Amino acid sequence: HVQPVRNCPGIKGQRHPKYRSEANKWEYVQSEAISFESYIAMDGEPKEEEYLCELVTDKNQAAQLTAYELFNRRELSGISIPCKPRMWEARLGEAYQVIDPDTGLDRLCVVAAISKDIASGTVTLTFETETTEKHALALAMTGTAPPPPTLVPPGDADDASWENGGSGTPDAPTGWSMSVEALGGSAGLSIVVTGSASSSNAEEITFEYRPYDAGNGPDDNWIGASLEPSTTTTKVIPGAVAGVRYEVSVRYRVAGNQGDRQILGPEAISEWMGAAALIDGGNTTVTAAGDDMFSIVRSVAGPGWDASAVSTTGFMGNAVARIIAPEAASIVIGGLSAAPNATDDYAVDFGFFFDSGGVLKSIEGGGQNVVGSWAPGDVLWVVQSADGSAISYWQGAELRSATLLRSIGTSAATLYFDSSIYIDAGAGFSAGLFQRRT
Repeated sequence: HVQPVRNCPGIKGQRHPKYRSEANKWEYVQSEAISFESYIAMDGEPKEEEYLCELVTDKNQAAQLTAYELFNRRELSGISIPCKPRMWEARLGEAYQVIDPDTGLDRLCVVAAISKDIASGTVTLTFETETTEKHALALAMTGTAPPPPTLVPPGDADDASWENGGSGTPDAPTGWSMSVEALGGSAGLSIVVTGSASSSNAEEITFEYRPYDAGNGPDDNWIGASLEPSTTTTKVIPGAVAGVRYEVSVRYRVAGNQGDRQILGPEAISEWMGAAALIDGGNTTVTAAGDDMFSIVRSVAGPGWDASAVSTTGFMGNAVARIIAPEAASIVIGGLSAAPNATDDYAVDFGFFFDSGGVLKSIEGGGQNVVGSWAPGDVLWVVQSADGSAISYWQGAELRSATLLRSIGTSAATLYFDSSIYIDAGAGFSAGLFQRRT
């Protein structure tokens, strides 16, 4: 049973916001009228009145609230529909696409009232229409006012064949692309989506994203980004994490219906802003091993810690030494130093000491601390803080999910890669020096 009526029979097409002005000692003042020509033309003449925006002290917010008042008074209300028990759990504010062939109603509507009859199991939902186009206009106060919802005259649809299709079926998105970029400022690391829906029937565009997981199905684990107008050509999603791969879903929406997804990605931005080359610091063979990592092998056997690989480039803030633990027979030290020294194991300022028996120690210019154990192939990290005031030691395949072993305070300095390998020819490990992105 549908008996839609306007929210207010005395609709005014033009309103003057009234808000509290700081410049006028917080007295209520009237700002410029908010009006839409299409509504005035529909009414036949301008109809004005004030609209009091209580507790509002900003003229722009007052204008937005007044625009919402104009739009909301054009919505239809009193749409009363008796429903079966399956709608018993419906809640106030929920939105449904309501279709009634007799009146021509095919609109997104929100539940405004609920009445339940326990004896019959009937739940009667009362709806108001929700014109989604009003939000962008009310918040930006630009563009053309959306037309208010209308109905066909009684009886006009009696012989019509009603189909929920045609223009209500969104086109499939094509041509969209994504990237993960360091935009700076408040946006920081962001997912940037670009494309156009201009050649489609889209009324709105739904953007979603998710960290990439090979086990995800097409509709699994999406995180809502926003619902945007169909004119949108660039969508920025802030809050991305360096090193994480992301996917983006783009869907078109028509008459409240969501279409198929175009899934973009996965894409990521490197966790590192820069990397430094490692070279022989004495009695080592250093070769590139891919991904800015280097293989370091002692060349000639000797009596002590007289083999080293170093970097000639250092980083001030966010310096990171990534070290892959050696074979069990190798005893090595690797980490960060302000002045690399190839001839003294204790000269490494901040490093890991891979001792015999799988004992893992931190070494700090002569001092040693047992921090755990190691096995060949383990990944260890020595990390300088962004401001250089702290050093931390981590163990784990990825730095963002590694386990913290130790953290100390220190003075800020430019740090280089430094290492030392004990006695045996052929002993060695893999390492790299990076600067972390913030």
